[in-house]
Amino acid sequence: ALAEELRLAGALDRVVWICAFSVNQHAGICDSFGTPPAPASAAFRAWDAKRRDTVTGEVYPTCDCRQPKACGADAAAGEMNKFISMMRLLAEGDLRFSHIVVVDTAFELFRRAWCIAEIVESSCSGVPQRIKVHSARTVDLHYGALADIDVRRCQASLAEDREMILAAITDLGAFNTQLQWSVFGTRGLLSKWVDGQERASLIARIVRRARESRLALEGGDDSDSASTSSDSENARSNDNDLASKP
Repeated sequence: ALAEELRLAGALDRVVWICAFSVNQHAGICDSFGTPPAPASAAFRAWDAKRRDTVTGEVYPTCDCRQPKACGADAAAGEMNKFISMMRLLAEGDLRFSHIVVVDTAFELFRRAWCIAEIVESSCSGVPQRIKVHSARTVDLHYGALADIDVRRCQASLAEDREMILAAITDLGAFNTQLQWSVFGTRGLLSKWVDGQERASLIARIVRRARESRLALEGGDDSDSASTSSDSENARSNDNDLASKP
């Protein structure tokens, strides 16, 4: 039995928080699909596809329960806008707390605003992170595209959630840099799946983007910036610095 297998593995008392099960969906979003984007737009097509059965094409039925709804950035009673506070509380209260990132085969997770916000929060809080992927092949297929990961291009099921997450980020450039280190750094989520040379090349792109973002904010000119090889050296230096941090 499953319980016996868990007992033999010493994991019977291990608790796993899964948002889809642990958050009361009936108290927030069960009665609708959120605000529809502008008709005929790419966002509308994506929104419409997600509310339909992929086989029949029929729209999923919504829940008709009478549970009062509390969602959005200002909903004091809502459960879905407390994830940062919840992660910090768990990290401070239990030294065994860790974050498991389970990635789908299309790596869609890295385009979801909630998911990458959680990755950055746990990284900044010093929470140990582990990643579960389908196979090495899926990593090979999608790894390169992740170098351009940007929270501003990520999506959420509810447009209001995406806006709330972005509004809570005081420095989008710094957030993106932290996100990229969390994925690609020596201790990043994908550090064990690629060699050092490949990682250095991608980190060079991250360093370059961070510098360009800083110059744009300062109104500077990047014409005298260093070459790609210098970027690579900076990337290795930054990567080593990251590895030396406790």
